[in-house]
Amino acid sequence: MNKTGVVAIVLVVAIVIAGISIFVARNIDGMAKEMVEAIGSQVTGSRVQVGDLKLSLTEDAGLVSDLTVANPKGFSGGNLFALGSIMVDIDTRSLGNSVFVIESISIDGARVLAEQEGSNSNIQVLLDGMGTGAEAGDASSEKVGS
Repeated sequence: MNKTGVVAIVLVVAIVIAGISIFVARNIDGMAKEMVEAIGSQVTGSRVQVGDLKLSLTEDAGLVSDLTVANPKGFSGGNLFALGSIMVDIDTRSLGNSVFVIESISIDGARVLAEQEGSNSNIQVLLDGMGTGAEAGDASSEKVGS
């Protein structure tokens, strides 16, 4: 292959990498929001929704707004938990380590709705449904989809 062909291939690879990087950078907030909702719903067995999620990789910070966790079945249609916003500053140099360093957490507008039905509370039912591993995923997928 001649020199021009090698330069063209390197240029195409660089453009593809730049395009993927731009795509991920522009869509990382939406992908992270979907992950929080999916994993949160799976772990809790109740619908978890996020109004907005913004990650600032240049400032090592993240902001989650309007986070809600729905009440478990058998309780009112309200949210068991609602959060106006949470801001987290992380030391990104620690992300490769087994322990992450969180420099600060700021929480605003946290609301908890505690309800009692017989001998059960909505909080206890939610906690009881939070198993580990595959058991939690199997049990919670039925509750969330219902």
